Amino acid sequence: MVRGRLKKLEAGELAPADFQMKNARTLVEELYKRHVNCIWPAAQTRSMRLPKPGHWVTLTCSRQNLRLRGDVNIESKKLVLERIIREYNLGGHQFATIGDGPVEMRETRKRGGLCIGVASDEVRRFGWNLAKRARLIRAGAQLIVPDFSQLPALLRVMNLA
Repeated sequence: MVRGRLKKLEAGELAPADFQMKNARTLVEELYKRHVNCIWPAAQTRSMRLPKPGHWVTLTCSRQNLRLRGDVNIESKKLVLERIIREYNLGGHQFATIGDGPVEMRETRKRGGLCIGVASDEVRRFGWNLAKRARLIRAGAQLIVPDFSQLPALLRVMNLA
């Protein structure tokens, strides 16, 4: 499935936007406007070999930089997140994790950060995936969204509105 998507992407049959969750780009733009540094843990399929930064494990974005953080082929997501938290001296209300992985929810919760679980239907790129929702609840997510269609409310919860 991944190879097929990559071929379509390379052939121009699909665009990067065809893989984005509803309002994900708008969320990133809103965070950028507010000068928020973002740490986005994300899984990488080991068989994926993307030539561009679409497979980044963790992306730090700010007006000053975009940086790669960690490599799941070498480190687990837990170790990558621990290293980022240590390097940036993060704790408590200083950070939030937005993602669909139980590992980052558990690790963020342990350190007092805000855990925003994304229980998304990855095929439609919006709406609920109830199996993900249950996993995220068990992992300690404090807020769960199906996508970013309720962006103003999400920004208020993050004290960014």
